[in-house]
Amino acid sequence: MATMTPSGGNMHIVKKSSPDLKEDPIKMVREVAPLPLTGHSIGIAHTRWATVGSITDKNAHPHTDASGKIAVVHNGSIFNKQEIRKELKELGYNFYGQTDTEVIAKLIGHYHEGGKVDIREATKKAMKRFQGTYGLAVMCSDYPEELVVTCHGSPLYIGVGDDGTFVASNPSALEIILGTLSSWGIRKLQRLIYMA
Repeated sequence: MATMTPSGGNMHIVKKSSPDLKEDPIKMVREVAPLPLTGHSIGIAHTRWATVGSITDKNAHPHTDASGKIAVVHNGSIFNKQEIRKELKELGYNFYGQTDTEVIAKLIGHYHEGGKVDIREATKKAMKRFQGTYGLAVMCSDYPEELVVTCHGSPLYIGVGDDGTFVASNPSALEIILGTLSSWGIRKLQRLIYMA
């Protein structure tokens, strides 16, 4: 889980893995590393079924770019991750885990920092490189009140209401967060959406 205040600065990140599928991930994170959520207005989180890489804290989401300014959660599979990882290593990037999500975060960060483009443009540039499926949520401390979400082959749903906006890869996750969905407008994401 990564959260941030509207004033930006550093993100607060908590990562925890568990091989026990029955364990409540939100309860587990609260017990292991409570978040100081007072004043935090944006956050991303992901419960991950380990399809790439082992079940370790290093492979848990969110993943960050080299600067630590960008955090990404991802549902899907990037088939050309090894090719992109190799290119980034040749440019001097280091990797701490084994997941395709870390490759995504580093590539977006490369375009953001190296190309001097905003987080939306950096995400769009990275998307052009990906072969596979993805549902992404991207946040950047340079843009503390913005969240970039996009999908290709993996669904994303957006719940919009008076108290906030929520994005999930499965509508049942929105029910867990929001209770009943009857008062929320839920729609399936079809293209890149920028939310401010």
